[in-house]
Amino acid sequence: MEFDLNKAAPAWLALVPSLQDILKAVDTIQPGQWHERLAELLDFAYRVRFARIMMNHPSTEEMEALALHLEDIADDPGRAAKLDAMEMPYASRWRMLRNVLEDRLAVRELPVPEIVSQRRKIRDILEILRKDGRLSQQQLENDFQWADAELSRILGLLEGWELVMRDKMAKEQWLFLGPRAGEVISLAEIVVNVELLPSQQTNTKQNPQRAAIFQPAFIPNSTRQSMDDVLQDTRQSP
Repeated sequence: MEFDLNKAAPAWLALVPSLQDILKAVDTIQPGQWHERLAELLDFAYRVRFARIMMNHPSTEEMEALALHLEDIADDPGRAAKLDAMEMPYASRWRMLRNVLEDRLAVRELPVPEIVSQRRKIRDILEILRKDGRLSQQQLENDFQWADAELSRILGLLEGWELVMRDKMAKEQWLFLGPRAGEVISLAEIVVNVELLPSQQTNTKQNPQRAAIFQPAFIPNSTRQSMDDVLQDTRQSP
């Protein structure tokens, strides 16, 4: 798919083109043709794609693809010099996103350490999720009566090792079993009583609250718009 990056809509660029097509479009832009609006547009698309990956815990291949793409984009010397000279050093920021993806990929290569897998509180939470399918963060706070610092530490371990996933429905944060939970507890009798996570649904009309997950951090000022529009699975031309 060929397209003019200068004419692409932010929502379309964030969802529709393949990374290879975006790379081809970027390669047509000479160093002297870069400007703030164009870099901001591309930054918006990358941050939406990055956010979806971090929320949905996709395949290793998908994470690797975005990491390699960001490396190709940000490590070109002429392009990087122009981008980093802007008000926001975009090339450096995209390298940072790549580094986060590479760190997550490195963690996937490691077994869940015993200091995590054998921790009683962690196993208790995973067993509740195995039985009930989901657990609200408010329920977690009520049931375990942890201080904020302890709760934050436990959730950090659970999410960092992909033992749980968090998603927002209405005004409540919910926990679901993550892709690596089976390395800690047996999932043979897991109860599946929920549908797709809100962040995995493509039709935001069924889940209008999901827009709140992204705002405001992932929306550049000059392209601020409803994330319902950004996250719709549209197939419109740029």
